[in-house]
Amino acid sequence: KLRKIFCFGAGYLFLCLNTFMKILFLDIDGTVLSHTTGRIPNDAVEQIKRIRHQGILVFGCTGRHKLELAKLPLENFVVDGWITMNGSMNYLCDGSCISAYPISTHDIHVLYDGIKKMPFPCQFLEEDTMYMNMHDAYVEESLAKIHSKQDPIQPLHRILKNPVYMCIPWTQKSIFDPIQQEMHDSAFVRWNAYAIDCFSSQSGKNRGIEDVLTYYHLRNEDAVCVGDAENDLAMFDACKIRVAMGNACPTLKAHATYITDDIDHDGLAKAIKFLFK
Repeated sequence: KLRKIFCFGAGYLFLCLNTFMKILFLDIDGTVLSHTTGRIPNDAVEQIKRIRHQGILVFGCTGRHKLELAKLPLENFVVDGWITMNGSMNYLCDGSCISAYPISTHDIHVLYDGIKKMPFPCQFLEEDTMYMNMHDAYVEESLAKIHSKQDPIQPLHRILKNPVYMCIPWTQKSIFDPIQQEMHDSAFVRWNAYAIDCFSSQSGKNRGIEDVLTYYHLRNEDAVCVGDAENDLAMFDACKIRVAMGNACPTLKAHATYITDDIDHDGLAKAIKFLFK
């Protein structure tokens, strides 16, 4: 069952939710897509269909690129739009761009110089393509765990010519730390001992959500979000109602309005049923 954190009476709470909740933001990995089964739970698919039919907007909110999303088993996950690359590229389902935030030229040059000095693998995400400067066995193994693969290799100097919206350096923290300290215009979210998402400090999942809310003339009081990982704390900053999956990290649970079951026990469907009667 959903664990209730609010101390309001249930009837009053349901009235508030039914009156004000107009948009739902969903993390993908570990929230919508189970990496145990490799699919979206059927009940979650049905609940998303139900609330969209009622006029509730639903957005995917992920650190992934749209090319990665296209390779995932998300064919039954029908939404109104996407916040991708941790809020660096945000668009409607018809492809119309709501907002975009490339990494600054200064920080790209800092990263370029750092990799030239001490080479390590790095993924680079442009608007319509993804590539790496080199391949690595550990990177291949780690990406396989999240149903992804190493990207094609391109010359490193490409990052000096085309806008890069997110990059993922794969190296030891001790090696990347000096580079990170010089990338003054970027934000960072580490999700692996050897991998860290780098994106413009002007973006973030919270900024993506704020841009979507502005586009639809909505407020954060109208929004619900569901996540499972530490990088979803940014989503929590932008939404009134914040739900952590049962499989979420302790940090996220500590900031949640509600905690539902884990993904493989229909946690997402139970949350949607509870919040959107």
